[in-house]
Amino acid sequence: MIILKNKFIFHLLIGICLFLGIVLPFVLSSKFYYDANMIVADVHNEKGFIGSYPISMMFYSVTRLGKLPYSLVAIIQLPIIYYLIKKIGIPKDFYLLTIKNAIVFFSF
Repeated sequence: MIILKNKFIFHLLIGICLFLGIVLPFVLSSKFYYDANMIVADVHNEKGFIGSYPISMMFYSVTRLGKLPYSLVAIIQLPIIYYLIKKIGIPKDFYLLTIKNAIVFFSF
């Protein structure tokens, strides 16, 4: 079975991102996760439907993902996100750096 270049690069990026999502919470200091900690803690009870932080706080509160370690959250969330990106479509020239592909590259 021949794997096309565009799918190979896409799956390679998925693997790298999953690996980093699992390993980096153990390696990086807590200052790199300041926003994530603030969203999960929701000290001032700012959950709501207006604004990016309140929506994120509501999402992590409702789904209970805020109570899980960040590595486990990466294992749950990243495959869902990459599945949706794959369903949108992997461009045939994904292995090339083009403006059209920049949006998908930045999603990683």
